[in-house]
Amino acid sequence: TVWLPPRSTLSRSSAASYVYKRQDVQPASYPVAVTPTGAASPAITGTANITGFIDYTLAAIGNGSAQPLELAALIDDNLTVPPTAQARLRLTHFAPIAATLPATAVDICAAGSTTPVAAGLRYKQSGLLNLPAGYYDTFAAAPGTSCGTLLFDIPPFSLTAGQIAYIYAVGDITNLPPTVVVQGVTLG
Repeated sequence: TVWLPPRSTLSRSSAASYVYKRQDVQPASYPVAVTPTGAASPAITGTANITGFIDYTLAAIGNGSAQPLELAALIDDNLTVPPTAQARLRLTHFAPIAATLPATAVDICAAGSTTPVAAGLRYKQSGLLNLPAGYYDTFAAAPGTSCGTLLFDIPPFSLTAGQIAYIYAVGDITNLPPTVVVQGVTLG
């Protein structure tokens, strides 16, 4: 459960429901607490510093063993229109799949290609790509394998011209298989 002023509750019942609701808040510093269902105290606490006219993604990340539990804040650029006939895609690696950052590295590959579209993406890193509108079938591969060693699949997705999309890899293999969450907006 995540508490945000004015004390709203956001919860996750399955891996497919990781996309939390958008909440408009006034610029300020807000205390944030993430409490596991059934727990008496928060597993993560922190502060979300919100400034005016900026969209943010605030994520509870880590698994408490391979990577510490913590809050991650990303600034979302939902105002800059992508180049003509293209979409902008941010790939973010929030899957704590190993104990060291180098060991969390993955290459993001397109089906049928031996060249990664994003190489060596590590836990807590993001890659920003402008891509032609279209259908994409991608996967995460072990780095340096020319896309030859599948680590986990990314569900196929379509991008439309003007769209801004966000893909988050979450899950630690042991407690939750690596799962990919896609969200986005279309600018017009």
